[in-house]
Amino acid sequence: MKRLAAMLLDRGVVAALRDRVVMTFIAICCGFLGALLLLAAGFIIAARDVGTVPTLLGFSAGFLLLGWLISFASSYHWRHRPRPLANAGRLAVVAELFVLARRLISKEPAKLILAAFILGAITEQLDRTEKE
Repeated sequence: MKRLAAMLLDRGVVAALRDRVVMTFIAICCGFLGALLLLAAGFIIAARDVGTVPTLLGFSAGFLLLGWLISFASSYHWRHRPRPLANAGRLAVVAELFVLARRLISKEPAKLILAAFILGAITEQLDRTEKE
């Protein structure tokens, strides 16, 4: 364990990691600047052909649409993420329901109707919470 920590905290490794972070930051800044200049060039070319105000409106609408699409994709991804704890909780509830139903049926079969109503109510509640 000490050897692993020494390898991870070695001065050479830390220096290489710092250099990599700095170079990555510089590459991201250069890419961002290049994208902005490309966008400005496209705006200038479109402004010559169409006019400044329509070009500005078109670019604004395009960026608003792009922002909306990214926001929609992000919220979709968030709502459909895996939830292992919620699935385990549902499994525990279903197992408990089966135990309850078996006990009710074994003691008195007429209570089967009551168990069906309870099971239906719990299923509907689980469906409502899953949709939210």
